[in-house]
Amino acid sequence: MEGTSWFFDTKIGRCMPAYKLIVDAISDGKFIIPINAAFNLGKEFYSKPGEAQECTVQFFIKMTKQLFPLKKFIAVLDGAFATVKYLKWALENNIATEVRMHANRLVEYNETKIQLRKIKGFLYTSLVFEE
Repeated sequence: MEGTSWFFDTKIGRCMPAYKLIVDAISDGKFIIPINAAFNLGKEFYSKPGEAQECTVQFFIKMTKQLFPLKKFIAVLDGAFATVKYLKWALENNIATEVRMHANRLVEYNETKIQLRKIKGFLYTSLVFEE
C-alpha cells in the first residue's frame, strides 16, 4: 500500500503495513466532527519520532482551542502520548487530558511514589509526573 509504514499490532502480535494518522476532532459524545489530520510516518522518517508526534498534537490542540474558545475542552490521546514531556506541557497550558497509561507507571501521589495500579480509583485522581 502506498504511503504506509510498518506498525506492530499488539492484538495479533505481528507487524503489518498500515496508515498511521493523528486525527483532530471534536465531539459532544454523540456526534464527531473531524477538524484536521496528519500522517504519522514511520520512525525511519524522523530524527526524533516522538517529538514530531507531540508537536503535531500540540499544534492541533492549540488550533482547536482557538476555533472553539468558549467550549470546555478535554484532549483524549492514545498511550503513546503518556509522556512526562507532554503531560507537563498539558499542565502548563491548562489542557485537561485523558490518556491511556500502563498500570505499572510510577507516579507521585499524595507526596509518595506509587504505581498507578496501587491507587484505588486511580482513573479519577490528580497526579504529578516526574521524569
